[in-house]
Amino acid sequence: MTERADRHAGSRMLWTLVSVAGRVFYRVERVGPPLPDGALLLVANHPNTLLDHSLVQTTAGRSVRFLAKSTLFHGGFLSPLVRGSGAIPVYCKIDPGVDTSRNVEMFAAVQRALAGGHVVCLFPEGISHVSGHLERLRRGAAGYPVTIVPVGLNFDRLPLFRSRVIAVFGQPFDAADLVEAFRQDPQGAAQRLTDRIADRLRALMIEADPRADLPLVDRIDRLYAAARGVSRNPAERVRRRRLIAARPTYRAAPPGRWWVGWSSTAPGSRRWRPWPVCGSGPGSASRQPWCFPSWPSSASRPSSGKRRC
Repeated sequence: MTERADRHAGSRMLWTLVSVAGRVFYRVERVGPPLPDGALLLVANHPNTLLDHSLVQTTAGRSVRFLAKSTLFHGGFLSPLVRGSGAIPVYCKIDPGVDTSRNVEMFAAVQRALAGGHVVCLFPEGISHVSGHLERLRRGAAGYPVTIVPVGLNFDRLPLFRSRVIAVFGQPFDAADLVEAFRQDPQGAAQRLTDRIADRLRALMIEADPRADLPLVDRIDRLYAAARGVSRNPAERVRRRRLIAARPTYRAAPPGRWWVGWSSTAPGSRRWRPWPVCGSGPGSASRQPWCFPSWPSSASRPSSGKRRC
């Protein structure tokens, strides 16, 4: 066995173990089409440090190579794992003593991987964070003329054992329409592609603070799903929670202070709305509450006009 083949076998074995560990710790669900063949660039949000890599690998369905900080390759207990994973080192200027000119080697390594038909994954935010929102993207992902697939990682309870995480894979896209723009204004075209990537990522994410807001979004969705008998399909669950999280009024009351009740919104129309127990309630001109779709029939309505989350 050659050195390269041996390294590839070691990388595959390592990621198999990491994938098993990820599925043991989390209840992992995948949404979206399978990855196409050929060279691909995956771009994902980055809420959970090293576990994000394992979750992407677990759900991708293809072997993935990641970019990792150069400081992780030497001097730490994770260094052998990082080196054995087939990761490509990135030289960050925020790391002391790092020679950022060596990023030329990083770009060359990514280009070789893509030319060989591999899947490479970037986290274009450049940092791991727990804000619950997509941070401003760096433009590095715009430098590779290949098919791009966005990946949204959505955690129900970020550090909790056996909590659920849904990896949402979006539709592949490319920058074929920006080829001429890259010739005339490379910086502007790169920013346009970066903005496009950000829009595609946000469409796959539930953007809510994981400590203050996400538990409440979860409560509202669970109550709504139970009352309506709607699908527990993970794709539908993400869609509903994205809509709930996009409405700022669910933050109007402290966590745990919500009830959901009937409210007349138009003649002959009754809809479910979450209202705070403390506050002005339905009819207040100061609130624009979240409004769920009308019930399809009176038989499907709950017997009570008020229910606590």
